[in-house]
Amino acid sequence: MTITHAALTNDSSSVQGKKSCPVCAQSYHSIHQCPTFMQATPKDRKTLIIKAKLCLNCLWYSHHTNQCSSSKVCKICTLKHHTLLHITSDHTSHLTSDKTMVTNKTAGEQEVQAVSTEMANNVVVHHGTTQSTITSTTLLATALIHIHGTNGQTEMCRALLDSGSQSHFISSALAKRLHLKRQKHNVTIDGISNTTTSVREITTFDISSCTTSRQYKLNALVTPKITINLPTNKIDISEWKHINNLPLADPTFYKPGKIDLLIGVELFFRLLKTGQSCENKGWPALQNTGLGWIIAGGYEPPLKGTPQVKTPPVSLPQFYLL
Repeated sequence: MTITHAALTNDSSSVQGKKSCPVCAQSYHSIHQCPTFMQATPKDRKTLIIKAKLCLNCLWYSHHTNQCSSSKVCKICTLKHHTLLHITSDHTSHLTSDKTMVTNKTAGEQEVQAVSTEMANNVVVHHGTTQSTITSTTLLATALIHIHGTNGQTEMCRALLDSGSQSHFISSALAKRLHLKRQKHNVTIDGISNTTTSVREITTFDISSCTTSRQYKLNALVTPKITINLPTNKIDISEWKHINNLPLADPTFYKPGKIDLLIGVELFFRLLKTGQSCENKGWPALQNTGLGWIIAGGYEPPLKGTPQVKTPPVSLPQFYLL
């Protein structure tokens, strides 16, 4: 099962009228953009905040921690201090540096990817994937995309279409291969399981579909890794006769593959076109888009020893249901 969710929350660290950062004494920037603070250990961060006479809970001026009116508490231990100041028993933290990508392995091998969106905001983006069971799997919508870099260089990559993300994301490896120009763009990220990290760069590029010539311009945050290979298991589509004549956005949707791009909600809904099928229980939905037909949702393959379902009861004209 995969869950995605993205939301913006206000950042209380931007203060007008301050001429220098209270932590590093350099030209003013928010606490979450201060390299001295973000690169310190949680224990040293706490010392810096106390020395700067800031609130330990909201990192704000003008009041003490016991006078803080903020309802927010530490997302790890729920005590009244900022999550970035949480110290574990061994004096390390679940939150190391702002370069950290957090991966939590559970019984289902859950991998969490915390990503971000606008500058001067705390961003919450949750993306978790668990290994599929033998009896069912869940597909996320993917598409093969041409990304156009500098000097006319183009590379095809696999993109995850995520209507729950408020920003687009590109892997740092792909951005490097395409020699994309990057700009500083510091963002604090609050992720699933109360993880916190940062994204520091943003880049701009054009993408185009493998099925049409139309191009779209994206501003994407640069992150070391977007998610694990999707889908988590290879799917047998030998009986999926109903998709044979469809121009799929990702003809390799059934094979696990690397995700180098995430297309967020800003473009997602603009890509949708008339044409959809989602009425067949046990089969994923089909949706027509400007990138081709995408496939997403739950799928329950027939168990061994049971009659094989040759095809869902859908013919091509019935796709146009919207």
